[in-house]
Amino acid sequence: QCSMDKAFLAISLFFIPGCVIGLLLNGQLSDRYGRKKVTLAGLVLCLFCNIGQAFSANYNVFVTFRILTGATFMMFQNTSLTYINEFFPGSKRPFCSFLRKICGWFGMLALAGTYHFSTTWKGIPLVNAGLMFCGLICLALPESPHWLLTNSGAEVATEVLIKMARWNGCEEKVAGKIQLIAPDTKNKEGGDVMTLLRNRDYLLVSLQLFYQWFLVSVLSYGFLYSLDKIAGDLVVNFLIMSSISVPFALLTTAVMSYIGRR
Repeated sequence: QCSMDKAFLAISLFFIPGCVIGLLLNGQLSDRYGRKKVTLAGLVLCLFCNIGQAFSANYNVFVTFRILTGATFMMFQNTSLTYINEFFPGSKRPFCSFLRKICGWFGMLALAGTYHFSTTWKGIPLVNAGLMFCGLICLALPESPHWLLTNSGAEVATEVLIKMARWNGCEEKVAGKIQLIAPDTKNKEGGDVMTLLRNRDYLLVSLQLFYQWFLVSVLSYGFLYSLDKIAGDLVVNFLIMSSISVPFALLTTAVMSYIGRR
């Protein structure tokens, strides 16, 4: 049981360095190769990295696969947020984000249940691999219209928008009314991470987001790493901590829908 407790916490500990790597890569990759390709690549690679964890020959191999899992997870997790939201009107996007949060919570339930009923830590990454496989439903979605407009032209992007309108049952309303103009990217200077620091407006917004995510990470992972020191069952404590985010996600959805994002 002691080794299981340590493995349960180590799975999250080695996840963080990989997440940092994935965050630095996902924006550049999705801008260059497309939202759909990066989302699917991240899902497939994350699936195989989880399987690699379960069958690691030694601890060093496990750590390597765990870091790679964090990197590939962030590749599809962050890219999929903007990618999937393009298929919903602005008024429905807060609800879409809420559903995404709930799906994450069910994933936490699956992780805790696996830990509770499994006699070996290998069940945890294998369940994660199964969850990654379910995400391949994205294969049914077309490429991001915004990305297509910039990289493939207005004609291809218009075809995707018409298909999306057909899915939403409003094809007749938009037929013949979609007029897209591809942006001029030849004479436009490309942006990078340093652009966030050089531009005053970008810098102010970025610093606010950096601070918010720093606080969220400190609180979330601080609780996670202290679970084995809190009285009570480790799984129950994990479920309680994970469930706290659900009512706040619902509150956030209501505020964004009826009051505004700011």
